[in-house]
Amino acid sequence: MKPYKIEPKMVFLNSKSILSVKPREKADNVVDYRDFEFNGYYWEYINNVIVVYNVLEKDKKVLVDACYSALTGFTLHIFFGEHDTDPL
Repeated sequence: MKPYKIEPKMVFLNSKSILSVKPREKADNVVDYRDFEFNGYYWEYINNVIVVYNVLEKDKKVLVDACYSALTGFTLHIFFGEHDTDPL
């Protein structure tokens, strides 16, 4: 994770802090990509990581279901609708 400048502990602490109050309003967007398993989930960019989460209003819980490095072509395409232009 070091090559991608990701500190797992900081991602955990920051996501806990950020998503603890009004998690729906804090979301960058809702996942909406054809045939993607997390369609309809919220996502937030935190410390070079895309955190994909669901809000259970009835139980007052935020469940993080997936995390992706924000520095890949995959995340550019799925979450930002862009294509990676780096030939590597």
